[in-house]
Amino acid sequence: MQVVPVALARISLRVISGCCMALALIAATTGQAAVHYGAHNPLTEAWSVTSGDTGVNASPFAPDPDFPDVLAWQINSNASGRLRYEVAGPAASDSWRYSAHLRVVNLNDAVDLGVLLEVANGAQRFMLTFGSNAAGGTLINLNGADYPDSIDLAIAPSQTGRTDYQHVVISFDAQTDLAEVYINGQLLAANWSGASSPLQRVNFGDGATSAVGIARYARVEFNSGLPACNDGLDNDGDGLIDFDGADADCQSALDPTEGVYCPVGEDVDADGVCENIVVATELNNDPARAGWVRPTAAAGQSWQPGDEDLGAGNCEFPCPFWRITDNGTASGNLGAYQVTPAPVSNSRHWELRAEMRLRPLSSGADAVNYAKTLFVRVPVAGGVQEYGALFGTRRAQQHVAVAIGTEQRTIFLHPTGHRH
Repeated sequence: MQVVPVALARISLRVISGCCMALALIAATTGQAAVHYGAHNPLTEAWSVTSGDTGVNASPFAPDPDFPDVLAWQINSNASGRLRYEVAGPAASDSWRYSAHLRVVNLNDAVDLGVLLEVANGAQRFMLTFGSNAAGGTLINLNGADYPDSIDLAIAPSQTGRTDYQHVVISFDAQTDLAEVYINGQLLAANWSGASSPLQRVNFGDGATSAVGIARYARVEFNSGLPACNDGLDNDGDGLIDFDGADADCQSALDPTEGVYCPVGEDVDADGVCENIVVATELNNDPARAGWVRPTAAAGQSWQPGDEDLGAGNCEFPCPFWRITDNGTASGNLGAYQVTPAPVSNSRHWELRAEMRLRPLSSGADAVNYAKTLFVRVPVAGGVQEYGALFGTRRAQQHVAVAIGTEQRTIFLHPTGHRH
């Protein structure tokens, strides 16, 4: 049994081609300066409205009607106001990455300040503005003399007549004072010096009273520090380190991903193929929105969103979550969300990850049992193989106890489908 301090922990349950199971307890990341998730109001996520901005409506879309698996925060630009969400910017000596998963909703939306991403570090200002064409393509402008055209990048739509969400990353190297832009994993703009500016801020939204249009932001994240392709680590486990170390998946030293770009999931075995299947949900939203089957309600159970700040070292921004409560008073009330992605088998690498925290009981320990569990079942000859991790707490030490391996078993099925 493993015991770790009670905190917001990232749990990884992994099988490598059916050979073995491993449980990794990964420390929660604390280097994020700001994150916006899904349909949450950014004002509840430590962002603030830029001083003087007013007169623009914003609202949740859970989900986006055109993309049922995407939850987003909509900013509806108009000609009489503006609305930007802001946090303090980095120092000029800091390297950083600013990423967003966003969509310009309307067709033929002019490229202007109505949809923008901006980082200013007190010396340089990097700003992307967005628009669309009649076919649904996304149009992007980079500020500054390095990219003087009114439209610098054009991304074709996946479906004519409808705009797409774009994964946008700005990666800045403080040693060269230059940035690069990645769109959907591809390096599309390099050697970008931005424009001179004394401002120091990070923001997104509508920055002009003259702009008209609609944008939806599914995720916005700002991080300081070196990118994966220049941090001295073998992030993807392929034996090669960084761009200078000839890792072929690094497009440059500023590439934020050392490994093949996977829009959903990741290349677990570093073979250049996004082979794993990931089913996930936005924080603080019902997992049923992302395809998970909600368990049948029973006495003593409840499911609801929540928001709590776990304190320094665990979560330095509001921590939205989905809470599952079981008081153990009813019999047979198995309250597990479940999903059946296919294909899943022991001949493939797979991994189940969760970022979770157990709340200690008011008195006594919370036993390690099925009330707090992560498990995966994969088909084998005659039945299924089950891999599970059960959780509990030791009240006195305020620690999480994790049991693993005791629930690793083969469940054989009769023709009727019953298990024994």
